[in-house]
Amino acid sequence: MVVILSDHTLFGSWTIYEKLQSEANLSCHWEKKRARKKFIQFSIRKAMAQDITKNKETHGRPIPVPCRVVLTRIGRVCDPDNLISLFKNVKDEVASIIFPEKINLYLKKGKIIENKGHCDSDPRVSWEYKQEPKGKRPDSFRIEIYQTKQDEQCKQI
Repeated sequence: MVVILSDHTLFGSWTIYEKLQSEANLSCHWEKKRARKKFIQFSIRKAMAQDITKNKETHGRPIPVPCRVVLTRIGRVCDPDNLISLFKNVKDEVASIIFPEKINLYLKKGKIIENKGHCDSDPRVSWEYKQEPKGKRPDSFRIEIYQTKQDEQCKQI
């Protein structure tokens, strides 16, 4: 499905039926937080991998840049500060899918560890956060990626 707006084209939309919890307000063991993070990131990669394939139009990149990513939480409405921290793990995973070359790998105790925290710093991607009351829907979140037109700032990079 392709939707054309004034200067944005919808590249893809994915709904993940998992509840996002603010890590700032939870006091639980670090292994539970890590397991929750890994499960959310696995769910995102699984959902997006079914639709994204490398093609010639995106020059080998799974998602074309520049783009605008809209992250929408469907659930109990929270304050805007918590909304941004709520999407931290989601943003890191989506950015690592857009820029797989920016994932830092390092060796720790004989295991290769991925650090995806630096992928979201590219200026060609803008991030927007929204929330919707869930009503009768289950707790979930939606990822929408819009391909934007190339502007002068992006051409200089």
